[in-house]
Amino acid sequence: MGASPPKRWLERCLQDAEEAGATVISATHHNLVDHSDRINKNYTLDNAQVVLDLYDRYGVVVNLSGHIHVQSIAASQRENHGIFDIATSSLAVYTNQYGQLTVEPGKIVGLLGPNGSGKTT
Repeated sequence: MGASPPKRWLERCLQDAEEAGATVISATHHNLVDHSDRINKNYTLDNAQVVLDLYDRYGVVVNLSGHIHVQSIAASQRENHGIFDIATSSLAVYTNQYGQLTVEPGKIVGLLGPNGSGKTT
């Protein structure tokens, strides 16, 4: 059995980005990594390992997610490097929380604040 259409599509996009020399920062609604031992069922992608394996192969190190809507940074150590899943808050939730993501050559820094406990990648 071959790869699913969404996996083939994602791999084509990652190949195109690699050929163009682009840095990929992905975004998913559901989390790629568990952010909580208590809250993860139906919050983390069912096929997260498939996506994480592709991201590891193509050098993706940051994913922005939201479904859990807590300010949190979690990591998955992979064969080639770590992949950070940055869960963002919801603008529909009071009080509004925000994060800052800075991308520089060879470096990506994420800062959560003001209520995100000041975690950085």
